[in-house]
Amino acid sequence: MDNANNIIDYHRQLANIENLKDAKKVWRKILKIDTKLFPDYTLFKSDDKDLENLVVNTLPSRLRKNYIHYGMKTPNDIKWRHIFKLVKYYLDAPKWLQINFCKDSTRQGLDENIQRDILNDTFGESVFKKCSPITYVYGSRLIDKETYKKCLKGRVVDIYGDTIPKVKFKRKDIDTMGTYKGKNFWVFQKYCKHGGGHGDNVKTEATHFVNDADDYCDKNKDNNYFIAQLDGASLESADFNIRNPNRIFVGTTQEIIKQIKKI
Repeated sequence: MDNANNIIDYHRQLANIENLKDAKKVWRKILKIDTKLFPDYTLFKSDDKDLENLVVNTLPSRLRKNYIHYGMKTPNDIKWRHIFKLVKYYLDAPKWLQINFCKDSTRQGLDENIQRDILNDTFGESVFKKCSPITYVYGSRLIDKETYKKCLKGRVVDIYGDTIPKVKFKRKDIDTMGTYKGKNFWVFQKYCKHGGGHGDNVKTEATHFVNDADDYCDKNKDNNYFIAQLDGASLESADFNIRNPNRIFVGTTQEIIKQIKKI
């Protein structure tokens, strides 16, 4: 089986090509805007919300950051001509430069979809699915979104009179769930190619997931298993202190597949 990192990177590239096609269509729409209907760009409205957001928020934000280089006296001296000039530069730029200004495939949930697909290629179509409804492992139990939101505000007493502690650090909901050989698998999925701040944040999220899964396994002896499927150079060396290694698996996609097969 191909390395998951290579597969994810390849699909990111394909997604970015499609994103660039969509971006060019929107950029061309901007140049056709009738400014007589919207004398000030902040008043612009459109049924195409991507177009509206680009005009009202994204492009002005980029202009403000480097306003002197765009011939403006102040960051708020933005006129339609500045927006049109910027968009024309985008359209005239070579493809390798244009692709840096379209929607970023890394923010589309693409990575998790590919990680899920690789699991299904191994264990059977639709064995693993996007987790629905939204579920968290926290307070030694699996809880829904509404309960989690209550825990952000304070302690919650469940229907059995047990207390779920207040969430001190925000948790990431479970990405994928599946049932295989009578076992339920709850999967936290992340791909992080580079380190730095983002890599540190992902490691923190994964650590919370593993610790919360350990708390669950300490209290509940059932068929629920927990997986942290972590791909990318900055995550593969991450070390986790796992108390229940027979029910909590952490590793790359290839390592996770091997662990599941052993059950």
